[in-house]
Amino acid sequence: MFENYVGDKQMDKSKIVGKADIACKGNGSEWSDLKRIVFSFHDFKSLPCEHGKMSLSSPLRCHGHLWNVRMYPGGEKDKKYVTVYVCRIWEGGDNSSQVKANIFLRIPTTYSRSNHGMWNVDNKTFTCEKPGVGWPTFLPRNEMYHYLNEGTLTLEVGLQVLKNNPSRDYAFKASLWKPSPTLGKDILRLLESGDLADVTFTVGLETFSAHRAVLASRAPALADLVRDTPTGAVVSLDDGNRIDPSIFRSLLRFVYGEELPPPEDLKRDA
Repeated sequence: MFENYVGDKQMDKSKIVGKADIACKGNGSEWSDLKRIVFSFHDFKSLPCEHGKMSLSSPLRCHGHLWNVRMYPGGEKDKKYVTVYVCRIWEGGDNSSQVKANIFLRIPTTYSRSNHGMWNVDNKTFTCEKPGVGWPTFLPRNEMYHYLNEGTLTLEVGLQVLKNNPSRDYAFKASLWKPSPTLGKDILRLLESGDLADVTFTVGLETFSAHRAVLASRAPALADLVRDTPTGAVVSLDDGNRIDPSIFRSLLRFVYGEELPPPEDLKRDA
């Protein structure tokens, strides 16, 4: 965070009514704090130096993700240069997710001839297919030896990740049309219309058309009452029991559409 000041003497006498703060890039609320992790390649001179031969660092966890460094001491494309990649290791088999990050890489050294203080890549997207960001010509191999400390090459990686990283197919999912759920209303409409009903209940002086398939899946007790009756049968529920037709109507509407009667009706019928 940097504060702006004006050096003019006349301005020094005026009243300061506000300050403008300038934040370093990436320190906004959408990005995580910058964290550093260190990878060490011991006995660097003894690492495989064949062209295209890779050496892996141990993984380290930072910002909730696993990271490692993949190095080609003998170069990946040009054998005169060491190649370095910073990679995110995928976990859990989720191949659709992605992570956006700012990557900073430096070699902590006291080498006086060094003019390679920092490498960085902003807003890099790490996916399953492209898990890393790298530098194919990181440094000439013969120059790398100047950066060794007792034979060990140390790489310091700074990481910032975008908070709430969207999945790779987020845009597709956001634009995919989804119909409103109407199953309950549609089945309830079937009850109200009586269309294709195959059984009728009588309660007092009222009759109620119903459908055996719905009863079998939603109200087994009612389905058992009509299981052995022919299609179109009329089944009376007044066999010595005084059932309020309004209560039975509410029961059927809940069976078909999970619809509850108004609270005042529930209190009255309780």
